Amino acid sequence: MKRFLLVLAIVGVLFSACESGDGYGNENDDNSTENTGGGDDTTLSDEITISQLKADNPLIYANGGSATITVESERAWQAVVVEPTGCNWLTLESNKNRLTLTTNRNESASNRSAVVEVQNGATTKQFVVEQRANIIKRTKIGERDIFVQLAIGYNFNRFSKLVVVLPVPQTNLYQDIDNLTVSGGKIMTAANNKTQYVRRTLTPSEIPTSGGSVLREEFRVTNYGIEVDFDAITSYVDIDTASEVYKKYVGRDGDIIVPGLPQLQPLTEPLWAASKGDVVDYARLCYEYVAANMKYINPNTGLHSLATILANGGGDCGNQATLYISMLRNKGIPARHVVMIRPDGTFHVRAEFYLAGYGWIPVDANAKNMNPNGDYFGKIETNEIVVNNDINIKMLGSNDSVEENIVLLQDYLWWYWITGSMSCEIYRTTGVF
Repeated sequence: MKRFLLVLAIVGVLFSACESGDGYGNENDDNSTENTGGGDDTTLSDEITISQLKADNPLIYANGGSATITVESERAWQAVVVEPTGCNWLTLESNKNRLTLTTNRNESASNRSAVVEVQNGATTKQFVVEQRANIIKRTKIGERDIFVQLAIGYNFNRFSKLVVVLPVPQTNLYQDIDNLTVSGGKIMTAANNKTQYVRRTLTPSEIPTSGGSVLREEFRVTNYGIEVDFDAITSYVDIDTASEVYKKYVGRDGDIIVPGLPQLQPLTEPLWAASKGDVVDYARLCYEYVAANMKYINPNTGLHSLATILANGGGDCGNQATLYISMLRNKGIPARHVVMIRPDGTFHVRAEFYLAGYGWIPVDANAKNMNPNGDYFGKIETNEIVVNNDINIKMLGSNDSVEENIVLLQDYLWWYWITGSMSCEIYRTTGVF
């Protein structure tokens, strides 16, 4: 897939990027910024010189970003967004002779543009900033009120302590989560990522009679189908290697995601060569490779090491996602798991990769493996509920004060201590209410 650079439209001065970064800016009430000059106005030059900005800087992409230019003027100068009126997606900030422009994420399917005016009382120059359309289309599928409940069953109450944990879903690309309530526990956040979970410690007197609820969460989920318009991509922006996305989702993660595993190279090198270094083409080739060559085996046995997956020639949905993620990270492309539950109580895991300038792209190689005629590259339409995007989660588990590593938080977790012989079990119920 060949990519072409899109040149910014310029009014009065050629504009593109000398310096750039990621992130979102703070809005300016009047969307203007002013910088002071110096000296006697009668002796100052009227000229304004504005540096050029590269055409592929982060701020022109749908995901938004920042870029800085220099403004040379002996007189005090001011920059303001003059069109459209009340523009709230482009903000300006000046510091001496530097002007930083920041765009917010463009959620619409259309390009948008704004006119920036720089003037010093004697000279006025304008340029146009264009931001590309969002290539990730979200379509509402439906909404439901969901409950997840844990109940305890036992023959004798000889507990000295019981600890139970459930993952907590959050709003993301695939869903909106509203009206979240928890009965019998406290919502917590993992120490090493944004994963949330609800945890409860029960003493013997707090444990209900057999069959009683020990933990329950309720929420409304609105699911969205996702379809990515890859044909709308005309160029890529280089990913910021200092960004949190790159640092967290490119390297090794235990023995599960191992981008540098020697056995991986014979798989990735021919695909990278065939893609000619095109990120999307390579991601698609890896998806097709996993779907066509991996067997669906060992379901519901947890996440295995990458070496084990390759030795076995496959795995279940989560392990096929692990291989796909490792193949992308092997070429410096951020990728991660998408861990999910379903309203019927079953589970699923797929993957997503990060396309700089645009965002996270869903990929389900296992779905393609199960249905070779389907298209699950950048296309997702399910009622699954995402509970987190990480593995090897540092969180409170059996110990009330010492965090431990939980490889996969998808289902409930529980630990118990007893003072005598007894039998017990946790029962999870997931449904719509």
